[in-house]
Amino acid sequence: MAEEGVSPFFVLEIVSPRYRDADVSKKPKIYRRAGVSEYVIVDPRLRDNKIAYTLRGYRMMGGKYMRMEPDAQGRSAA
Repeated sequence: MAEEGVSPFFVLEIVSPRYRDADVSKKPKIYRRAGVSEYVIVDPRLRDNKIAYTLRGYRMMGGKYMRMEPDAQGRSAA
């Protein structure tokens, strides 16, 4: 994106078990510096021999990422 002079508005991060620390802890700092407004982390984990997914969304507000809380139907408010 640097070649085009724009930052992405949204990032979807799928956590890699091998690079979990970087995906969850380090990359959001990079996204903030790059001006990414929203990002979602998809975190697959093995539970009871089945893959279970945790979704966490964040929105930039006042220079900091704030967790997007889902409504009663599980959707994030815009």
